[in-house]
Amino acid sequence: MSIDRLLSSSRATAALIVVLALASYASAFDAGFVWDDRPVVLEDARVRGSAPWSTILTRPYGSSVALDPLWRPVVVLSYALDHAIWGPSPVGFHATSLAIHVAACLALWLALRQLVPRDPAVPALAALLFSVHPVHVEAVTWISGRSDALGGLFAALAILSWSRARAATGRARLGWTAACAGAYLLGLLSKEVVALLPAFLAAWEWVRAQSAEVPATPATASPAPAAGRHATSSDAQTSTASGPTGSPAGSFGLSLRPLLLLAGVFAGWLAVRAAVLGGSGGLSLFVAWKLDAGTRIRAAGAVLVDHLRLLLWPARLAADYAVNRDPAAAVAAAGSVAGWLGLVLAAGALPLAAGLARRRPAVALGLLWHAIFLFPASNLAIGIGVVEAERLLYLPSAGFLLALVAFLAGDGGRRRAAACAVLLLALLPLSLRTFLRNLDWRDDERLYRSMIRAEPRNPYAHTMLGTVLIRSDRLDEAGDCFAAALGIKPDDALAFAGRGELRRRRGDLPGALADLDRALALAPVTRTRVARALARLEAGGFETASRELRAITLEDPQNADGWNGLGAMHLLRKDDLRAALEAFETAARLRPGDAAILSNRGLARLYLGERAAALRDQEEAIRLDPQLADAHKRRGVALYAPEGSLEEAERSLREAARLAPTDAEAHNYLVLVLCARGDRAGVADQLSAMLARGIPVRPEVADEAAGSRK
Repeated sequence: MSIDRLLSSSRATAALIVVLALASYASAFDAGFVWDDRPVVLEDARVRGSAPWSTILTRPYGSSVALDPLWRPVVVLSYALDHAIWGPSPVGFHATSLAIHVAACLALWLALRQLVPRDPAVPALAALLFSVHPVHVEAVTWISGRSDALGGLFAALAILSWSRARAATGRARLGWTAACAGAYLLGLLSKEVVALLPAFLAAWEWVRAQSAEVPATPATASPAPAAGRHATSSDAQTSTASGPTGSPAGSFGLSLRPLLLLAGVFAGWLAVRAAVLGGSGGLSLFVAWKLDAGTRIRAAGAVLVDHLRLLLWPARLAADYAVNRDPAAAVAAAGSVAGWLGLVLAAGALPLAAGLARRRPAVALGLLWHAIFLFPASNLAIGIGVVEAERLLYLPSAGFLLALVAFLAGDGGRRRAAACAVLLLALLPLSLRTFLRNLDWRDDERLYRSMIRAEPRNPYAHTMLGTVLIRSDRLDEAGDCFAAALGIKPDDALAFAGRGELRRRRGDLPGALADLDRALALAPVTRTRVARALARLEAGGFETASRELRAITLEDPQNADGWNGLGAMHLLRKDDLRAALEAFETAARLRPGDAAILSNRGLARLYLGERAAALRDQEEAIRLDPQLADAHKRRGVALYAPEGSLEEAERSLREAARLAPTDAEAHNYLVLVLCARGDRAGVADQLSAMLARGIPVRPEVADEAAGSRK
């Protein structure tokens, strides 16, 4: 079977898209909840079903901040349905995300066929490349990136409905127009970039008016040439297209009338969004960094060049780029050759598309698709809170791939056959790269290390890795990470806060307070205020710490960090365990999916003798965050009781010791459990391991171990 015949078969193309997408993302199911997944998904009361369903429509998306306010109720609804079906299991969430991606690939393929109806091989190849492209991993494997895939799906369905409406008459036309408006609305409620869909539809109608080869509907298109007989290009002018009423293809104004309905949908969405968020939009990082207009434009140009690099050679991929975190990186990018080259490319994109509209309409449409849907990511007119991110390429990349395939394989003859063969072969390395890229999203440590490999000058990546390493009790490595971050960006508030927590863990309370004060001077974040209050408490400043924590809860009663800190204060002093429990319960109500808060509540319950409830809290915390060493340790301690299971206690404490190798409490309790089990060899091995690591053995533990050896 020839390549053209294969790609002209709808069944074969659909099957290839599904199989390749599933194979490429088979490794995604090993990924857990990482990065923003906890605040956006697990800690959202609406997702967990502890808030009324109506709040999905009336509250912002995830942990929106003033810089980047978002309202995406369809995405929140999808998470809530996942949680209702699967519980806090990442596997179910990944299954849904992959299903959305497969559906988006199929819908985009069908949409691209409307743009290039006479040459089915071109949209088929573009859709196949789209299904396996590694740049989409962030939108598919990262659970919090689902909004981009949902937006792409609904945008494609809106384009299909628009095409059907153009071909229909009477009630059918009204029905398809309504379907287009409905898909557009769902897209707006999923991802803001879909707002530009009417602009693309207008551009499509304009190109259609310029060229008889790009009909707006399948009903008006001539039958495709027989497979294997592509003597002319997919862009060749072969007939005059007419609309549903028999009007010529040039009836541009008439074809735009349905856009008035989409304009009404957009206006309604914008008004409701402003009412929910209390504003009209976000603040561009370029503006927040006070960059002048010329620097902003050239920095956006450098990002555009890197986007092209990601689409053409996706060898180096990063979940976060330095230009998002450091104004100096944006200024450097603006002054680079890439900055000026991007400026030239951006300025020439629309004139190039206009020039190709008659001779190569498929290429022109691909360029227009890419330019229109990529425009919001430039941060020039609209603030989106991020300068460069791979997930932002999900919808725009479909147009780029269409233009690329139409340019390379749109001609007939040997060049076409060779181009199709090369593009088909490219599916294999792209699919493999996607499969391997999924592995970087397995857990936070792997993700942040992959960021550093790709972007060594990103201070955020070093800081976040340091934070993860603190949780694993690898304090020396964490210190190196914070030093690297501050070496790149000396005024990084997040790095100072992280290093302050590190110093607190090491017992260097003066150093910790100095770092936390510096972090608060740079960015007054509530979580950092809580950390400073706890450091003051450990340094003996109970009154000061108590005043600050109570002030936080009074200033913002809905802030879970403040209540968690207040509970931690009572736990540290053991002065009012009931007050500690009440504070943790308030924090858990405000942020029900926070594993650390649940573990703290479980500890308070354990101190109060509520062992069964304490165990439930620790087990729920472990389900939410299997890497939380404290939850494993506290579960083991709760099970170390006459009515508990010593075998389960040992298992939990060993896991805690593995996750936090220098946690003295976990190791000491493990010795006690082994003594209770009568495992003399295990006791000896554990004591030897503690001695080798320099972990102190508590006197009562040493006495118990000595007694077990008699």
